[in-house]
Formats: sequence, C-alpha cells, structure tokens
Amino acid sequence: MQMRCMALGLGLLFSGSLVAQDTYRYQLDLTQVVDDQLKIVLNTPAVTDSLVEFQIPKIVPGTYSISDFGRFVSSFMAYDVQGNSLSTDQVGVNRWQIANAEELAQITYTLDDTYDTDLGNVVFEPSGTNFEIGDNFVINNHGMFGYLKGYENQPFEVAITRPENFYGASALDRKSPQGNTDIFTASRYFDLADSPIMYCEPDTATVIVGGAEVIVSVYSPGDKVSAAFVRDQVTEILKAQEAYLGGNLPVDRYAFLIYLFEGNSLSGAYGALEHSYSSMYFLPEYGEEQIAEIVRNISSHEFFHIVTPLNIHSEEIGDFDFIDPQMSQHLWLYEGVTEYSSHHAQIVYGLTDLEDFLSEFREKIIDSRQNYNDELPFTEMSKYVLDRYEDEYGNVYQKGALIGFCLDITLRQWSEGDYGLQNLMRDLAKSYGKDVSFQDDGLFDKIAELTDPSIKNFLTTYVSGPTPLPIEASFNAIGVNFVEEMPVDKLVMGVGLNYNSETERIFIQDISAATEFAQKLKLQAGDELVSIKGNELNINNFQGIFEDLSNTPQKKKVTMTVMRPQEDGSYRKVKLKAKAITTEVIAYNVLEPKEELTVEEDALRNAWLSN
Repeated sequence: MQMRCMALGLGLLFSGSLVAQDTYRYQLDLTQVVDDQLKIVLNTPAVTDSLVEFQIPKIVPGTYSISDFGRFVSSFMAYDVQGNSLSTDQVGVNRWQIANAEELAQITYTLDDTYDTDLGNVVFEPSGTNFEIGDNFVINNHGMFGYLKGYENQPFEVAITRPENFYGASALDRKSPQGNTDIFTASRYFDLADSPIMYCEPDTATVIVGGAEVIVSVYSPGDKVSAAFVRDQVTEILKAQEAYLGGNLPVDRYAFLIYLFEGNSLSGAYGALEHSYSSMYFLPEYGEEQIAEIVRNISSHEFFHIVTPLNIHSEEIGDFDFIDPQMSQHLWLYEGVTEYSSHHAQIVYGLTDLEDFLSEFREKIIDSRQNYNDELPFTEMSKYVLDRYEDEYGNVYQKGALIGFCLDITLRQWSEGDYGLQNLMRDLAKSYGKDVSFQDDGLFDKIAELTDPSIKNFLTTYVSGPTPLPIEASFNAIGVNFVEEMPVDKLVMGVGLNYNSETERIFIQDISAATEFAQKLKLQAGDELVSIKGNELNINNFQGIFEDLSNTPQKKKVTMTVMRPQEDGSYRKVKLKAKAITTEVIAYNVLEPKEELTVEEDALRNAWLSN
C-alpha cells in the first residue's frame, strides 16, 4: 500500500478557534480519503505539564490480543495556538512524547485502515477500521483516536463529515448535526473507545426491548440482507433476555452494527466484538436465513455483556490501561458466565429444549478437555492470557460456560432452588454498577458475603484451584446422567469436508478414508451437498444435520442430493441413496436425561428451568 503524507495549509489547519479548553475535539472528513488514508485533527484540552505523551491503544477490552493501533499512524505533528510546530518524539509503537506541552493546541496525523493492511499481525476485523470510499466506513474509535496520558477522563467530541447519502450508526451520544457533519460525544476516553460507529447508505431498523431502544444497522454490499430482517430475527432472543434479566435492561440504548463481506477476510475469520452499549459484527454475506442464524447465535452472547463487564467489573477493566494492561483474574465471569447465560436464557424461555442444551454443553466438555489444560486454574489463565496462556483463551467459552452452569446448580442446591446465578449477578450489579469497580482479589469474599461461605469454597476449589469441575455431580443433580465413555452405533462417512464460498455449499474434499456406506452412496470428491435426508444444508446447520445423520439406524435408507461439478464448469444435480451401515464407536462425555427423576432432582430441574 502506497504511503503518502497529506499536507494541509495552516489556514485550513487552524481555521477553528484554538483557545484553552477542557474537551478533546476531534475532526475527520470521510469525503477526503487519499491513498486509503484519513487525516485526523485533534484540538487538545489544556495541558499543564511541560512534557506530555499522546497514546493510541496497544490493546482494547474484549479482544485479549495485542493490536498496536499506533502502527497505522503516520505524519504525527503537534502545534501551538499560533500554528508553530512543537517537538515530538515517537517513543514506542503507540506513544509520542510532546515537548513544551503547556503550549499544545493541536495534534494531526494520518491514519491507515486495518481491513486491507499489509503490516502483518492482522487485527480481527470486528475490532478494526475500514475506509471504503463511497461504500462503508467502520470506525472503531479505539483504532482511530488517542488521548493524552493523564488526561484520559476529559470529555471527548468527535466531528465527522460524511458523504451526503451516508448515515453513521452508533450507540454514542450525539449533538445536532451541522449540515453533513455529525458530532458524537463521550464523557471520557474509555467510553469513546467502547462505542464503534459504522457509516454507509442507511439501512437501519429499531425495536424497543426492556425500555431500551435497540438499533440494527446493516452494510450488505450485495443487498442480500436487510436490517429489518435481522431485527425481526433477533427480537425473540432479545425479549427472552429481557425477561431473563428481570424485565428491564441496564442500558437505555443498544446498537447492532453488522458489516457483511464478500469473498474472504484478511484475518480468515468472522465474528463479533462486544461493547457496553453495542456490538460490532463482521460476517460473510450469506443469504438472509444463514445470516439470521449466525446473528442469533452470536448476539445471544454479545448482548449479555450489558451485564458484565458494563455493570460488574474489576479495577483492571474500570481503569483499563490501553498501553500496559493488567488483566483481571475473572474471565470466567466476563465471558464464561455470559456464554452460559446466553444458552440458559434460551432454554428457560422456550427458544431451545433440554436436548439441544445438553448437546451444546457436551461439545463444550469435549472441547475443554481435549484442547485445553483442565488443571490450569482459571484465574491464573485469565491473569496471564496475553502472554504465557494465550493459547488457552478459547476455553473461556468452553470451561468458562461450564463454570457458570456448575455455579448456578451449586447456588440452587444451597438455596433449595430459590437463588441462582442470575440472582447473584443482579446482587453484584447492585453492589457495584457501571461506575464502581471491585478489587480483583476481593470478588470471592464479596460473593460469600452475598451468599454463603460454601460458594466461596466452590470458587476457590474449581475456579482459582486446579480441581476439575464437578460436572457429573452438577448434571446428576438435575436428573441428567453423565457418562465419560460408552460404545454406540454410529453412521460414519469418513470423508473430508470444505466450503465453497462462491456457491455457499459444503463440498466433499477428500474420499480417501471413505467408509463402506459412503462408497455405496457413490459420493465423489467435489460433490457439493444440497440436502441430506430431505434437510437442506448450509454453513450454519451442517453440524446438526451430520449429527442427525450419524444417529441413523442400521439398514435405514439415506437419501442425499448433491451438485456434481462438470468438466465445463457447470454443475449437475445428482440424487444419491444407500442403506445405512453403522459402526461401533466410543462416545465421550455423553449427557442423557434420566427417564425417572427423584423428587429432589425434579424440584431442582424445575427451579433451574424457571430462572
């Protein structure tokens, strides 16, 4: 990517009034992108120090990885009120020292976006920035704007001049626009960094949930998905979460910002990043039904972050250091309990059933035990997740969710069903809230104060200790058997699968280990799967359909429809059929509901299912 400095004449640069102020005032013009770069202008608050440091984040909450947004900055300059340049020195990737800082009035720099960078260490797109002239701008404020060290808690104002036909969706507060210039405000840097903005031709839809206005904004370059459709798909889950959280949400607004991409992404991944009042999604542009399922699955987790860390967080998050962060010990709370709650809410309010819940949590048990260190104390992993335990982070969604489940059951056993995990979360939110942080080392004592010393014992044994979770006992308590290993008959095909993003179909990549059944079915390498046993297949549901296929009884007829590639590049629809040939395999970590429950098991399950 060509790098070029964009010079502005001093007459334009200092056209505004540069008097001493308490507010950061940023300016950028989205109609003036040059070489895929934007010019950032900051009129600074008054500085009383002779030497001050301008910083842009190395890492941001929720990502748990190093981004180094300062490497996308070039042509960094500082000026006094007369337009004279001040001496600056870049002392780190994300840090610039400014001399004679008591004279500082303005900072300017050029910024490259992250979506198409060639700098390496690719930023996961939901946390990144995107400058597409005439199409879309993703403005994750933590990747665009910095702050003066020691002055992070001053108010911020960001004036963005947009193309006439664009709308900027965000959960940020905003002033009345001045023509095509939108003005966003934040009370401090943390709140600015916590609130992304997405600009594109407007496609938005709103719904009121629990007293909060929820806006959905969608950028769909191929016009395959509309905001109204996504809104309608997530409303049921949001309503369930509203009830799960007691009928009122702890926020008055929320924004779903959804960027859909064609082809492949730079990171090779897709997903979302949570914020206190919004979530930023970066997803492949599938059809509406596929996107709806992805958004439902992801949003059910991300939306719950309005509880934690927004209203329950440690000092490490409340006073987050964007350059040298100290990580909290409690990822089990921020991510694990959030993941558990997103699934529990759905079973409590009838959006899923016990069989689906057990299937999901069986996969979490398997993943946690096979791919992560089950004896590593979770608090230790959390504390050092940026370096020595970086590879263990994914376990927050597996073992972290299992911690949430086991703690919920333990609380209900202690209280004879009257008090569960959501009761504890509400009590913690009342004790702390958005503006009060807890001390990392004191959380377990606080939980014991709100509940019982036995609950602290659970946490010190299974969360901060190396003891494996009491998974079997917890599921048994609600009438579910847990079997670590058992022989079962399964229908296995033994083929390798891949995904064709152009046709949006799963295809057979490798048949070298095809079973007798797959051979009788006459599958061929390159076959693209349309349906199995009459069920249409897509990237979101294929795992469930293959799970159903694996449970097919011996000798039962199986039908399959494929699109078979031809030499001329076209496809021919082929219908296949064969009788099932099952194989005995070992199933691990099986969860099976008991046919007959004891009085105690029935009572506890009913309490668990009633929240």
